[in-house]
Amino acid sequence: MDGIRKANPWERSSAIVLERALQELAPKDPGLFDLIDKLRSIAPMNNGSQLDVVDGLGMIRQIPDPKTYTTTGWAAALSAPLRAALASALTTVCGCP
Repeated sequence: MDGIRKANPWERSSAIVLERALQELAPKDPGLFDLIDKLRSIAPMNNGSQLDVVDGLGMIRQIPDPKTYTTTGWAAALSAPLRAALASALTTVCGCP
């Protein structure tokens, strides 16, 4: 929310929240940066930003249910710590209970 107070668009703030949450929750997992690159390819920030980050809001818009997203498709193949980190990060960005 500090990003919003500093006049960062929500897309940029959500990107920072998502990536920071992943890095804090699974800092030593060897697949962390591959996961972030995958998310960046799924939901790239396309608003002329110089940042190479995930569009967190765009990512949430593509997910029918952030709570179950990590149990299906490509995300189900992640390590348990990365699945848990991704689920937590997505829940944080979407504000889901």
